[in-house]
Amino acid sequence: MTELIGPDGIFLRTADRKRFDYVVRGVRDDSLSLALSSDNDGLLDHYGRLLINKLRKSDGLQIEIFLPQNTEALLERFNQILADLSIDEARNAETSQAPRRVLLAHDAKAISERDLQLLSRLVQDFPGAHVAVVLLVDKPGMLMHEKTLDKFGQRLLRWPLEAPTREEGEALIALASDLGFDVEAKKVLAATGYAKPPRAAMAEVPSPAATPAPKTREETTLSGAELAAMRQKALKDSSGRTEPSLDAPIKPIKTAPERASVRRVITSAVLRWTAAVLLLVVVALTITVLLFSQKLGPMLYTSPLLKDNLPPWAMESLAGITGKPASAQLEEAKAASAASSVLAAKADSTDEKPAPGTEKAPAEAKVETKNASTAEAKTEIKAEVKAETLTAAPVTAAEALAPRSERGVDQSVRQARPGSYFVQHVSLGSMAEAQEWRAQYAALNKSRIAAVTTQDQGVKYAVVSGPFASLKEAEAFAGRPGVPADPWLRPVKSLQRALVGSGR
Repeated sequence: MTELIGPDGIFLRTADRKRFDYVVRGVRDDSLSLALSSDNDGLLDHYGRLLINKLRKSDGLQIEIFLPQNTEALLERFNQILADLSIDEARNAETSQAPRRVLLAHDAKAISERDLQLLSRLVQDFPGAHVAVVLLVDKPGMLMHEKTLDKFGQRLLRWPLEAPTREEGEALIALASDLGFDVEAKKVLAATGYAKPPRAAMAEVPSPAATPAPKTREETTLSGAELAAMRQKALKDSSGRTEPSLDAPIKPIKTAPERASVRRVITSAVLRWTAAVLLLVVVALTITVLLFSQKLGPMLYTSPLLKDNLPPWAMESLAGITGKPASAQLEEAKAASAASSVLAAKADSTDEKPAPGTEKAPAEAKVETKNASTAEAKTEIKAEVKAETLTAAPVTAAEALAPRSERGVDQSVRQARPGSYFVQHVSLGSMAEAQEWRAQYAALNKSRIAAVTTQDQGVKYAVVSGPFASLKEAEAFAGRPGVPADPWLRPVKSLQRALVGSGR
C-alpha cells in the first residue's frame, strides 16, 4: 500500500499504480499512443496531470501540445516532423534515429473526426517518426470518437478510469494519515467524486427506562429497533418513499452540463445523418435524370400534375434540361407548317386582287397557286422528316449505363506524351467505391478515376495521378507523405490500351 503515495503522486488503488507504470513505459519507450478516458472530469484531470508530469521528466522525450486548427495544419506539422527522414527511415521504427515525440491533446472531443482518422493513419504509416499521441477523452468525447479510436489498432493503449469505492477511499485515508498526507489524500478524493458515508439522521432513541410511562392501562414496552421501525413507517409519504437507507448504494447523478453535452452530440449526429441522406437523394436523382433523360423527359413534360401546378416558364425550363418528347416536337412542327400555310394563303389572296388599272392573266394565277401548294407540301415533308429524325435519336439504356471515366480523364491519358507515366493507386469495382476510397486521402485531391478493362476481372475503376514526364518524377510523387503505399507506376501506353472503348 505504500506505493500508492510517493514521488509520482497519490493513486487511488494498487491497480491504478501498476497500469500507470505500464502506459508510461509504452508511450516513452515504444511510442505507443494512449487514450485516457473517464466520465468523471476530476478523476481524468488528476491522472492526466500525473501522467504528463511523469513524461516531462523522461530524458530525450519531447512533449508537444496538439492543437490542430484544420487538416492542412496537421499535414504541415507532420511534414515538418518527417522533413529530416527518408522514406525507409520513416517506415522502419527499428532503424530510425528520429527523437521520440508525444502529441498531447487535453480535449480530444475538440478534434474533428476526419482529423483524428488522418492522425491515426499517419501514426501507423510512419512508425519511424516515433510519434505517440496521448488523448484525454471525457464522456462526450468517447461517444464521438469510439469507432475512430479503433483505427489506431495495436498502436493504441486504453486506460478507462473508475472512481474509487467507499472502502478504497477509507483505506487510502487511513494510509495517508499514517504517512502524514491525509490533507492531500482528502483533496484528491473530493476531486474524484468520493464522499464520506452520510451521518446518521436519527438521534439516539432513549431507553425505555428514561421514557415516561403512559397513563393508559394497555402499557407496553418497545425496544429501540421497534421504535425505529415505527418511525420509518410513519415517515412514508403518499408515493411510498421512505428515508434513505445508510447501507443503500449511492447512485451517480448526472449533472446538467453532462446531459446538455450528450444532447448536443446526439443532435449533431442526427443533423449530419439527415444532411447525408438528403445529399444522397439529390445526387441519385441528378444521375438518374442525366442518364435517362430521354425516357424521363416525355413522362415529366406530359405529366398532368406538373402542368397543373407549375407555370409555363418552369415547364419550358424542365423541357430544356430533359428535352421535349418527339410527339411534342412533331406537334410544334405541324403547327409551324400550318401557320406557314395560312400565311401563304393570305399572301395568295392578296396577290389575286389586281391593282387599279391592271389585271392578272389566268395563267399567272394558276402558276402562283401551284407554287404555293408546292411550298406547303415541302414544309410538311420537312416537318415529317424532322420528326422522324427526333424519334430515332434517343440513347439506349445499355449505352447510358456503359462504364465511363471521370470527365476529361480519357482525353488526358490519350494526349499524354510518349514515355510518360501514371501512378495507379487502386482499382475497384465501381465509380462510387473509387470516389469513396480517394476521399480518405488528402494527398490525392488532384487524382482522377479512369474506367479500365482488365484481363480477368472485367471493367475496373482505377484511381490514377499524373501524367509524369519520367519514371523518377512518378516515384517522387509516390513517396510523398499521405500517398498510399505500394502503387503501380504504370506506363502511358499500358493505360491507353486499358481504357474502356480504346479498341483493345
